[in-house]
Amino acid sequence: MEETAGENSKQAGRVVLAHEAPFRLGDLNVDPATLQVEQDGRRDTLEPRVMQVLVALARAKGGIVTRDELIEDCWDGRIVGEDAINRALSRVRHCAAGFAAGGFAVETIPRVGYRLVVGEVARSGADAEVGRPSEPSRSRRWILGAGAGAAAIAVAGTSLWRLGGEGERNPEAMKLYLHGMENRGQASLQQSEQSVSYFREATRIDPEFADAWGALAWGYRGLLAYGPRTDTARIEAQCRSAAKRALELDPANVEALSALLLLRPFYGRWNEVEQGCRRLLGRNPGNSILEYNLGVALCETGRWRDSIPILAAVARREPFWPLATYDLIRAMLSSGRIEEAEDLFDGASRRWPRRADFWMARHRMLLAADRGPEAASFAGDLSSRPVSDEPMIDMELVIARAIVASDKGGVERALSRLLDLAVKTPRHFLFAVTGAAMLGAVDTALEMIQGYFFGRGHWAGARADSRTTSFLFSASTRSLRADVRFAALVKEIGLSDYWHEAGRQPDFRRFP
Repeated sequence: MEETAGENSKQAGRVVLAHEAPFRLGDLNVDPATLQVEQDGRRDTLEPRVMQVLVALARAKGGIVTRDELIEDCWDGRIVGEDAINRALSRVRHCAAGFAAGGFAVETIPRVGYRLVVGEVARSGADAEVGRPSEPSRSRRWILGAGAGAAAIAVAGTSLWRLGGEGERNPEAMKLYLHGMENRGQASLQQSEQSVSYFREATRIDPEFADAWGALAWGYRGLLAYGPRTDTARIEAQCRSAAKRALELDPANVEALSALLLLRPFYGRWNEVEQGCRRLLGRNPGNSILEYNLGVALCETGRWRDSIPILAAVARREPFWPLATYDLIRAMLSSGRIEEAEDLFDGASRRWPRRADFWMARHRMLLAADRGPEAASFAGDLSSRPVSDEPMIDMELVIARAIVASDKGGVERALSRLLDLAVKTPRHFLFAVTGAAMLGAVDTALEMIQGYFFGRGHWAGARADSRTTSFLFSASTRSLRADVRFAALVKEIGLSDYWHEAGRQPDFRRFP
Protein backbone atom coordinates (compact mmCIF):
# COMPACT_ATOMS: atom_id res chain seq x y z
CA MET A 1 0.00 0.00 0.00
CA GLU A 2 1.10 3.58 -0.61
CA GLU A 3 1.72 5.86 2.36
CA THR A 4 -0.20 8.87 1.05
CA ALA A 5 -3.25 9.41 -1.10
CA GLY A 6 -2.91 9.85 -4.80
CA GLU A 7 0.89 9.34 -5.14
CA ASN A 8 0.31 7.73 -8.57
CA SER A 9 -2.70 9.80 -9.58
CA LYS A 10 -3.36 13.42 -10.22
CA GLN A 11 -3.69 15.51 -7.08
CA ALA A 12 -6.69 17.53 -8.21
CA GLY A 13 -9.67 17.21 -10.50
CA ARG A 14 -12.40 14.65 -10.85
CA VAL A 15 -12.03 11.54 -8.71
CA VAL A 16 -12.10 8.49 -10.99
CA LEU A 17 -11.93 5.58 -8.59
CA ALA A 18 -10.59 3.13 -11.17
CA HIS A 19 -7.55 5.36 -11.63
CA GLU A 20 -6.80 6.04 -7.96
CA ALA A 21 -3.87 4.20 -6.38
CA PRO A 22 -4.24 2.51 -2.98
CA PHE A 23 -3.15 4.58 0.04
CA ARG A 24 -3.08 4.59 3.83
CA LEU A 25 -4.81 6.75 6.42
CA GLY A 26 -3.12 6.01 9.73
CA ASP A 27 -3.56 2.26 10.17
CA LEU A 28 -6.34 2.07 7.58
CA ASN A 29 -5.59 0.73 4.09
CA VAL A 30 -7.76 2.25 1.38
CA ASP A 31 -8.18 0.79 -2.12
CA PRO A 32 -10.42 3.16 -4.12
CA ALA A 33 -10.68 0.95 -7.21
CA THR A 34 -12.27 -1.89 -5.25
CA LEU A 35 -14.10 0.37 -2.76
CA GLN A 36 -12.36 -1.56 0.04
CA VAL A 37 -11.01 -0.34 3.37
CA GLU A 38 -9.01 -2.70 5.60
CA GLN A 39 -7.52 -2.57 9.08
CA ASP A 40 -6.10 -5.39 11.19
CA GLY A 41 -7.61 -8.00 8.88
CA ARG A 42 -11.10 -6.47 8.94
CA ARG A 43 -12.55 -5.30 5.64
CA ASP A 44 -15.48 -3.16 4.66
CA THR A 45 -16.87 -1.81 1.38
CA LEU A 46 -17.75 1.86 1.01
CA GLU A 47 -20.30 3.29 -1.37
CA PRO A 48 -18.67 4.77 -4.51
CA ARG A 49 -19.63 8.36 -3.66
CA VAL A 50 -18.37 7.99 -0.10
CA MET A 51 -15.07 6.63 -1.40
CA GLN A 52 -14.79 9.55 -3.83
CA VAL A 53 -15.23 12.03 -0.98
CA LEU A 54 -12.69 10.18 1.13
CA VAL A 55 -10.18 10.27 -1.74
CA ALA A 56 -10.81 13.98 -2.39
CA LEU A 57 -10.15 14.80 1.27
CA ALA A 58 -7.10 12.55 1.44
CA ARG A 59 -5.61 14.10 -1.70
CA ALA A 60 -5.42 17.45 0.08
CA LYS A 61 -2.90 15.98 2.61
CA GLY A 62 -4.33 17.91 5.54
CA GLY A 63 -5.41 20.91 3.49
CA ILE A 64 -8.92 22.30 3.40
CA VAL A 65 -11.38 21.13 0.73
CA THR A 66 -14.38 23.36 0.09
CA ARG A 67 -17.87 22.16 -0.71
CA ASP A 68 -17.61 23.53 -4.22
CA GLU A 69 -14.42 21.52 -4.73
CA LEU A 70 -16.13 18.38 -3.44
CA ILE A 71 -19.01 18.92 -5.85
CA GLU A 72 -16.61 19.47 -8.75
CA ASP A 73 -14.40 16.47 -7.98
CA CYS A 74 -16.99 13.95 -6.75
CA TRP A 75 -20.25 14.98 -8.46
CA ASP A 76 -18.75 16.28 -11.73
CA GLY A 77 -19.93 19.79 -10.88
CA ARG A 78 -23.62 18.81 -11.05
CA ILE A 79 -26.17 20.60 -8.90
CA VAL A 80 -26.73 18.43 -5.83
CA GLY A 81 -28.65 18.94 -2.60
CA GLU A 82 -26.97 19.70 0.70
CA ASP A 83 -28.27 16.39 2.00
CA ALA A 84 -26.26 14.40 -0.57
CA ILE A 85 -22.98 16.11 0.33
CA ASN A 86 -23.57 15.91 4.07
CA ARG A 87 -24.63 12.30 3.87
CA ALA A 88 -21.38 11.34 2.12
CA LEU A 89 -19.34 13.30 4.67
CA SER A 90 -21.20 11.73 7.56
CA ARG A 91 -20.41 8.25 6.24
CA VAL A 92 -16.75 9.11 5.94
CA ARG A 93 -16.97 10.13 9.61
CA HIS A 94 -18.79 6.87 10.25
CA CYS A 95 -15.84 4.95 8.85
CA ALA A 96 -13.38 7.10 10.81
CA ALA A 97 -15.08 6.81 14.17
CA GLY A 98 -15.98 3.15 13.94
CA PHE A 99 -14.13 0.97 11.49
CA ALA A 100 -10.88 2.98 11.55
CA ALA A 101 -10.95 3.15 15.36
CA GLY A 102 -10.27 6.87 15.43
CA GLY A 103 -7.18 6.68 13.21
CA PHE A 104 -8.39 9.69 11.23
CA ALA A 105 -11.13 12.28 11.54
CA VAL A 106 -12.94 14.85 9.45
CA GLU A 107 -12.71 18.41 10.72
CA THR A 108 -15.36 20.95 9.77
CA ILE A 109 -14.09 24.50 9.43
CA PRO A 110 -17.28 26.61 9.63
CA ARG A 111 -18.12 28.44 6.39
CA VAL A 112 -14.82 27.30 4.86
CA GLY A 113 -14.67 23.54 4.25
CA TYR A 114 -13.33 20.23 5.55
CA ARG A 115 -10.01 18.50 6.12
CA LEU A 116 -8.70 15.13 7.23
CA VAL A 117 -6.65 14.80 10.40
CA VAL A 118 -4.64 11.59 10.81
CA GLY A 119 -3.03 10.07 13.89
CA GLU A 120 -3.08 11.15 17.52
CA VAL A 121 -4.85 14.45 16.81
CA ALA A 122 -7.71 12.49 15.29
CA ARG A 123 -7.87 10.16 18.28
CA SER A 124 -8.21 13.18 20.56
CA GLY A 125 -11.56 14.06 18.99
CA ALA A 126 -10.98 16.20 15.92
CA ASP A 127 -14.40 15.37 14.48
CA ALA A 128 -15.80 18.53 16.03
CA GLU A 129 -15.88 21.86 14.24
CA VAL A 130 -12.70 23.90 14.49
CA GLY A 131 -13.10 27.03 16.57
CA ARG A 132 -16.26 25.85 18.37
CA PRO A 133 -16.56 25.53 22.15
CA SER A 134 -16.72 22.09 23.71
CA GLU A 135 -20.50 22.20 24.13
CA PRO A 136 -22.58 19.95 21.82
CA SER A 137 -21.54 20.98 18.32
CA ARG A 138 -23.75 22.91 15.92
CA SER A 139 -22.26 21.01 12.99
CA ARG A 140 -25.17 18.67 13.13
CA ARG A 141 -27.13 21.32 11.22
CA TRP A 142 -26.53 19.19 8.15
CA ILE A 143 -29.26 16.78 9.21
CA LEU A 144 -32.01 19.28 8.44
CA GLY A 145 -31.42 18.97 4.73
CA ALA A 146 -31.60 15.20 4.61
CA GLY A 147 -35.20 15.02 3.39
CA ALA A 148 -34.86 12.72 0.38
CA GLY A 149 -34.09 9.01 0.12
CA ALA A 150 -30.56 8.02 -0.86
CA ALA A 151 -28.18 5.10 -0.97
CA ALA A 152 -28.03 2.34 1.62
CA ILE A 153 -26.22 3.06 4.88
CA ALA A 154 -22.86 1.34 5.33
CA VAL A 155 -22.65 0.31 8.99
CA ALA A 156 -20.96 -3.10 8.88
CA GLY A 157 -18.01 -3.56 11.21
CA THR A 158 -18.59 -0.40 13.27
CA SER A 159 -18.99 -0.09 17.01
CA LEU A 160 -19.12 3.69 17.55
CA TRP A 161 -20.36 6.78 15.77
CA ARG A 162 -19.17 10.26 16.56
CA LEU A 163 -21.57 12.88 15.13
CA GLY A 164 -20.52 16.50 15.27
CA GLY A 165 -18.68 16.12 18.58
CA GLU A 166 -21.84 14.89 20.33
CA GLY A 167 -20.03 11.83 21.67
CA GLU A 168 -20.35 8.11 21.19
CA ARG A 169 -23.58 6.95 19.65
CA ASN A 170 -25.04 3.50 19.62
CA PRO A 171 -24.52 2.22 16.04
CA GLU A 172 -27.97 0.65 15.84
CA ALA A 173 -29.57 3.90 17.00
CA MET A 174 -27.57 5.82 14.40
CA LYS A 175 -28.62 3.39 11.70
CA LEU A 176 -32.30 3.90 12.59
CA TYR A 177 -31.82 7.65 12.80
CA LEU A 178 -30.37 7.83 9.28
CA HIS A 179 -33.16 5.63 7.93
CA GLY A 180 -35.63 8.08 9.46
CA MET A 181 -33.89 11.03 7.85
CA GLU A 182 -34.06 9.35 4.46
CA ASN A 183 -37.79 8.70 4.73
CA ARG A 184 -38.95 12.18 5.47
CA GLY A 185 -39.48 15.18 3.22
CA GLN A 186 -41.45 13.26 0.58
CA ALA A 187 -44.89 14.72 1.31
CA SER A 188 -46.13 11.21 2.04
CA LEU A 189 -48.05 10.25 5.17
CA GLN A 190 -46.78 6.68 4.97
CA GLN A 191 -43.14 7.73 4.75
CA SER A 192 -43.59 10.32 7.51
CA GLU A 193 -45.05 7.70 9.82
CA GLN A 194 -42.20 5.36 8.96
CA SER A 195 -39.60 8.01 9.79
CA VAL A 196 -41.26 8.67 13.15
CA SER A 197 -41.10 4.97 13.98
CA TYR A 198 -37.37 4.94 13.18
CA PHE A 199 -36.72 7.98 15.39
CA ARG A 200 -38.74 6.52 18.26
CA GLU A 201 -36.77 3.31 18.16
CA ALA A 202 -33.48 5.25 17.97
CA THR A 203 -34.36 7.20 21.12
CA ARG A 204 -35.43 4.02 22.89
CA ILE A 205 -32.07 2.39 22.16
CA ASP A 206 -30.04 5.55 22.90
CA PRO A 207 -31.97 7.88 25.25
CA GLU A 208 -29.14 10.45 25.22
CA PHE A 209 -29.29 10.93 21.43
CA ALA A 210 -30.31 14.62 21.20
CA ASP A 211 -30.49 14.73 17.39
CA ALA A 212 -32.83 11.74 17.29
CA TRP A 213 -35.10 13.38 19.87
CA GLY A 214 -35.12 16.60 17.83
CA ALA A 215 -35.88 14.70 14.62
CA LEU A 216 -38.67 12.85 16.43
CA ALA A 217 -40.19 16.16 17.56
CA TRP A 218 -40.14 17.45 14.00
CA GLY A 219 -41.51 14.13 12.76
CA TYR A 220 -44.55 14.47 15.03
CA ARG A 221 -45.06 18.02 13.85
CA GLY A 222 -44.91 16.76 10.26
CA LEU A 223 -47.68 14.23 10.91
CA LEU A 224 -50.04 17.07 11.76
CA ALA A 225 -49.73 18.34 8.19
CA TYR A 226 -51.76 15.36 6.99
CA GLY A 227 -54.92 16.40 8.79
CA PRO A 228 -57.57 16.62 9.81
CA ARG A 229 -56.80 14.00 12.46
CA THR A 230 -58.74 12.65 15.40
CA ASP A 231 -55.57 12.39 17.51
CA THR A 232 -54.19 15.90 17.07
CA ALA A 233 -53.95 16.59 20.83
CA ARG A 234 -51.97 13.39 21.38
CA ILE A 235 -49.56 14.11 18.52
CA GLU A 236 -49.00 17.67 19.75
CA ALA A 237 -48.25 16.40 23.27
CA GLN A 238 -45.78 13.85 21.88
CA CYS A 239 -44.10 16.59 19.83
CA ARG A 240 -43.66 18.83 22.87
CA SER A 241 -42.37 15.95 24.95
CA ALA A 242 -39.76 14.92 22.38
CA ALA A 243 -38.70 18.55 21.88
CA LYS A 244 -38.32 19.05 25.63
CA ARG A 245 -36.06 16.01 25.87
CA ALA A 246 -33.97 17.17 22.90
CA LEU A 247 -33.51 20.62 24.43
CA GLU A 248 -32.54 19.14 27.78
CA LEU A 249 -29.71 17.33 26.00
CA ASP A 250 -28.88 20.19 23.62
CA PRO A 251 -30.47 23.61 24.29
CA ALA A 252 -29.62 24.70 20.73
CA ASN A 253 -31.23 21.72 18.98
CA VAL A 254 -32.73 23.44 15.96
CA GLU A 255 -35.19 20.70 15.00
CA ALA A 256 -36.77 20.80 18.44
CA LEU A 257 -36.92 24.61 18.38
CA SER A 258 -38.43 24.53 14.88
CA ALA A 259 -41.03 21.96 15.89
CA LEU A 260 -42.19 24.08 18.83
CA LEU A 261 -42.29 27.27 16.75
CA LEU A 262 -44.24 25.67 13.90
CA LEU A 263 -46.38 23.23 15.87
CA ARG A 264 -49.57 25.27 15.77
CA PRO A 265 -51.20 26.40 12.51
CA PHE A 266 -49.85 29.56 10.89
CA TYR A 267 -53.30 31.16 10.77
CA GLY A 268 -53.28 34.33 12.89
CA ARG A 269 -49.61 33.76 13.80
CA TRP A 270 -48.03 35.01 10.59
CA ASN A 271 -45.73 37.58 12.19
CA GLU A 272 -44.73 35.21 15.00
CA VAL A 273 -43.84 32.50 12.48
CA GLU A 274 -42.00 34.84 10.14
CA GLN A 275 -39.91 36.45 12.87
CA GLY A 276 -39.31 33.13 14.63
CA CYS A 277 -38.01 31.53 11.43
CA ARG A 278 -35.79 34.51 10.68
CA ARG A 279 -34.40 34.45 14.22
CA LEU A 280 -33.54 30.76 14.09
CA LEU A 281 -32.12 31.11 10.59
CA GLY A 282 -29.79 33.79 11.93
CA ARG A 283 -28.19 31.06 14.05
CA ASN A 284 -28.71 28.26 11.52
CA PRO A 285 -28.26 29.75 8.03
CA GLY A 286 -29.28 27.56 5.13
CA ASN A 287 -31.58 25.41 7.26
CA SER A 288 -34.02 23.90 4.75
CA ILE A 289 -36.89 23.28 7.16
CA LEU A 290 -36.86 26.84 8.46
CA GLU A 291 -36.39 28.42 5.04
CA TYR A 292 -39.20 26.37 3.55
CA ASN A 293 -41.63 27.32 6.31
CA LEU A 294 -40.61 30.97 6.09
CA GLY A 295 -41.39 30.83 2.39
CA VAL A 296 -44.77 29.23 3.08
CA ALA A 297 -45.59 31.89 5.69
CA LEU A 298 -44.95 34.59 3.08
CA CYS A 299 -47.18 32.74 0.58
CA GLU A 300 -49.92 32.59 3.21
CA THR A 301 -49.87 36.38 3.47
CA GLY A 302 -49.86 37.15 -0.24
CA ARG A 303 -46.15 37.98 -0.38
CA TRP A 304 -45.41 35.64 -3.28
CA ARG A 305 -42.56 37.66 -4.73
CA ASP A 306 -40.77 37.81 -1.38
CA SER A 307 -41.13 34.04 -1.05
CA ILE A 308 -39.62 33.14 -4.44
CA PRO A 309 -35.88 33.49 -3.66
CA ILE A 310 -36.37 31.63 -0.38
CA LEU A 311 -38.30 28.73 -1.91
CA ALA A 312 -35.94 28.62 -4.90
CA ALA A 313 -32.97 28.17 -2.56
CA VAL A 314 -34.71 25.29 -0.79
CA ALA A 315 -35.74 23.66 -4.08
CA ARG A 316 -32.13 23.79 -5.29
CA ARG A 317 -30.78 22.43 -2.03
CA GLU A 318 -33.48 19.75 -1.68
CA PRO A 319 -34.25 18.63 -5.24
CA PHE A 320 -36.31 15.68 -4.01
CA TRP A 321 -38.63 17.63 -1.71
CA PRO A 322 -41.79 17.84 -3.85
CA LEU A 323 -43.51 20.49 -1.74
CA ALA A 324 -40.60 22.92 -2.03
CA THR A 325 -40.87 22.78 -5.83
CA TYR A 326 -44.68 22.83 -5.74
CA ASP A 327 -44.85 25.97 -3.59
CA LEU A 328 -42.19 27.64 -5.71
CA ILE A 329 -44.37 26.95 -8.78
CA ARG A 330 -47.41 28.42 -7.01
CA ALA A 331 -45.41 31.52 -6.12
CA MET A 332 -44.22 31.90 -9.71
CA LEU A 333 -47.74 31.54 -11.09
CA SER A 334 -49.22 33.98 -8.60
CA SER A 335 -46.48 36.48 -9.47
CA GLY A 336 -47.22 36.23 -13.19
CA ARG A 337 -43.95 34.47 -14.01
CA ILE A 338 -45.64 31.92 -16.25
CA GLU A 339 -42.68 30.93 -18.43
CA GLU A 340 -40.49 30.15 -15.42
CA ALA A 341 -43.32 28.20 -13.82
CA GLU A 342 -43.71 26.11 -16.97
CA ASP A 343 -40.02 25.28 -16.93
CA LEU A 344 -40.38 24.12 -13.33
CA PHE A 345 -43.44 22.07 -14.29
CA ASP A 346 -41.44 20.26 -16.96
CA GLY A 347 -38.77 19.26 -14.45
CA ALA A 348 -41.32 18.31 -11.80
CA SER A 349 -43.29 16.12 -14.21
CA ARG A 350 -40.14 14.10 -14.91
CA ARG A 351 -39.24 13.76 -11.24
CA TRP A 352 -42.77 13.18 -9.93
CA PRO A 353 -44.80 11.93 -12.91
CA ARG A 354 -48.58 12.22 -12.74
CA ARG A 355 -48.55 13.67 -9.22
CA ALA A 356 -52.00 15.18 -8.51
CA ASP A 357 -50.95 18.50 -6.94
CA PHE A 358 -48.58 19.36 -9.81
CA TRP A 359 -51.21 18.35 -12.37
CA MET A 360 -53.80 20.55 -10.70
CA ALA A 361 -51.44 23.52 -10.50
CA ARG A 362 -50.57 23.22 -14.18
CA HIS A 363 -54.21 23.09 -15.21
CA ARG A 364 -55.08 26.11 -13.08
CA MET A 365 -52.12 27.96 -14.59
CA LEU A 366 -53.49 27.42 -18.08
CA LEU A 367 -56.92 28.64 -17.02
CA ALA A 368 -55.57 31.68 -15.18
CA ALA A 369 -53.44 32.56 -18.24
CA ASP A 370 -56.60 32.64 -20.39
CA ARG A 371 -55.49 29.53 -22.26
CA GLY A 372 -58.82 27.78 -21.86
CA PRO A 373 -58.72 25.51 -24.94
CA GLU A 374 -55.23 24.34 -23.98
CA ALA A 375 -56.46 23.71 -20.42
CA ALA A 376 -59.40 21.64 -21.67
CA SER A 377 -57.08 19.61 -23.90
CA PHE A 378 -54.67 19.07 -21.01
CA ALA A 379 -57.45 17.96 -18.65
CA GLY A 380 -58.82 15.56 -21.24
CA ASP A 381 -55.45 13.91 -21.90
CA LEU A 382 -55.67 10.65 -19.94
CA SER A 383 -51.98 9.90 -20.46
CA SER A 384 -50.93 12.85 -18.30
CA ARG A 385 -53.66 12.70 -15.68
CA PRO A 386 -52.84 11.50 -12.15
CA VAL A 387 -53.52 7.88 -11.37
CA SER A 388 -56.44 8.77 -9.17
CA ASP A 389 -60.21 8.63 -9.04
CA GLU A 390 -60.38 11.94 -7.21
CA PRO A 391 -63.59 13.75 -8.23
CA MET A 392 -61.78 17.08 -8.47
CA ILE A 393 -59.70 15.78 -11.40
CA ASP A 394 -62.85 15.29 -13.46
CA MET A 395 -64.19 18.60 -12.18
CA GLU A 396 -61.22 20.41 -13.68
CA LEU A 397 -62.33 19.31 -17.14
CA VAL A 398 -65.88 20.49 -16.42
CA ILE A 399 -64.59 23.91 -15.31
CA ALA A 400 -62.31 24.25 -18.32
CA ARG A 401 -65.06 23.38 -20.78
CA ALA A 402 -67.47 25.81 -19.13
CA ILE A 403 -64.93 28.65 -19.32
CA VAL A 404 -64.05 27.89 -22.93
CA ALA A 405 -67.71 27.68 -24.03
CA SER A 406 -68.65 30.92 -22.21
CA ASP A 407 -72.11 29.40 -22.02
CA LYS A 408 -74.22 30.59 -19.08
CA GLY A 409 -75.97 27.25 -18.77
CA GLY A 410 -72.66 25.37 -18.80
CA VAL A 411 -71.21 27.66 -16.15
CA GLU A 412 -74.24 27.16 -13.94
CA ARG A 413 -74.03 23.38 -14.31
CA ALA A 414 -70.31 23.42 -13.52
CA LEU A 415 -70.92 25.58 -10.45
CA SER A 416 -73.70 23.27 -9.27
CA ARG A 417 -71.36 20.29 -9.53
CA LEU A 418 -68.68 22.18 -7.63
CA LEU A 419 -71.03 22.98 -4.77
CA ASP A 420 -72.19 19.39 -4.64
CA LEU A 421 -68.55 18.33 -4.39
CA ALA A 422 -67.97 20.79 -1.53
CA VAL A 423 -70.86 19.23 0.41
CA LYS A 424 -70.01 15.60 -0.25
CA THR A 425 -66.22 15.92 0.08
CA PRO A 426 -65.35 18.62 2.65
CA ARG A 427 -61.62 18.24 2.09
CA HIS A 428 -62.18 19.64 -1.42
CA PHE A 429 -63.99 22.70 -0.09
CA LEU A 430 -61.28 25.22 -1.03
CA PHE A 431 -60.99 23.62 -4.46
CA ALA A 432 -64.67 24.40 -4.91
CA VAL A 433 -64.18 27.97 -3.66
CA THR A 434 -61.40 28.72 -6.14
CA GLY A 435 -63.34 26.97 -8.91
CA ALA A 436 -66.35 29.18 -8.22
CA ALA A 437 -64.13 32.26 -8.39
CA MET A 438 -62.75 31.16 -11.76
CA LEU A 439 -66.29 30.65 -13.07
CA GLY A 440 -67.07 34.24 -12.08
CA ALA A 441 -69.43 33.28 -9.22
CA VAL A 442 -67.93 35.87 -6.86
CA ASP A 443 -70.94 36.11 -4.52
CA THR A 444 -70.99 32.33 -4.06
CA ALA A 445 -67.24 32.16 -3.47
CA LEU A 446 -67.32 34.96 -0.89
CA GLU A 447 -70.27 33.33 0.88
CA MET A 448 -68.33 30.07 1.09
CA ILE A 449 -65.30 31.95 2.43
CA GLN A 450 -67.43 33.48 5.21
CA GLY A 451 -68.35 29.98 6.29
CA TYR A 452 -64.78 28.68 6.05
CA PHE A 453 -63.17 31.44 8.13
CA PHE A 454 -65.95 32.58 10.46
CA GLY A 455 -68.61 29.85 10.51
CA ARG A 456 -71.31 32.12 9.10
CA GLY A 457 -74.21 31.75 6.73
CA HIS A 458 -75.21 28.83 4.55
CA TRP A 459 -71.68 27.36 4.68
CA ALA A 460 -71.20 27.73 8.46
CA GLY A 461 -70.40 24.04 8.78
CA ALA A 462 -67.33 24.48 6.60
CA ARG A 463 -65.41 26.39 9.29
CA ALA A 464 -62.00 24.76 9.64
CA ASP A 465 -59.79 24.53 12.74
CA SER A 466 -56.62 24.72 10.66
CA ARG A 467 -57.23 27.42 8.08
CA THR A 468 -55.08 28.52 5.18
CA THR A 469 -55.10 31.91 3.45
CA SER A 470 -52.75 31.59 0.47
CA PHE A 471 -55.65 30.70 -1.87
CA LEU A 472 -57.00 34.24 -1.39
CA PHE A 473 -53.98 35.58 -3.29
CA SER A 474 -53.63 32.96 -6.02
CA ALA A 475 -54.08 33.52 -9.73
CA SER A 476 -57.35 31.58 -9.52
CA THR A 477 -59.00 34.15 -7.22
CA ARG A 478 -58.26 37.40 -9.07
CA SER A 479 -61.98 38.07 -9.34
CA LEU A 480 -62.33 38.09 -5.54
CA ARG A 481 -59.58 40.64 -5.02
CA ALA A 482 -61.27 42.94 -7.51
CA ASP A 483 -64.42 42.97 -5.39
CA VAL A 484 -64.93 45.83 -2.93
CA ARG A 485 -65.74 43.34 -0.15
CA PHE A 486 -62.27 41.80 -0.25
CA ALA A 487 -60.64 44.59 1.80
CA ALA A 488 -63.08 44.06 4.66
CA LEU A 489 -62.51 40.29 4.46
CA VAL A 490 -58.72 40.43 4.86
CA LYS A 491 -59.08 43.02 7.63
CA GLU A 492 -61.40 40.76 9.62
CA ILE A 493 -59.14 37.76 9.08
CA GLY A 494 -56.31 39.79 10.62
CA LEU A 495 -54.06 40.01 7.58
CA SER A 496 -54.22 43.81 7.44
CA ASP A 497 -52.74 43.97 10.94
CA TYR A 498 -50.00 41.56 9.90
CA TRP A 499 -49.07 43.65 6.85
CA HIS A 500 -48.89 46.72 9.10
CA GLU A 501 -46.68 44.91 11.66
CA ALA A 502 -44.44 43.47 8.96
CA GLY A 503 -44.12 46.81 7.22
CA ARG A 504 -44.71 45.03 3.93
CA GLN A 505 -47.79 45.02 1.73
CA PRO A 506 -49.00 41.96 -0.25
CA ASP A 507 -48.28 41.65 -3.94
CA PHE A 508 -51.80 42.48 -5.07
CA ARG A 509 -51.43 45.93 -3.49
CA ARG A 510 -47.82 46.50 -4.51
CA PHE A 511 -48.21 45.24 -8.06
CA PRO A 512 -51.87 45.73 -9.04
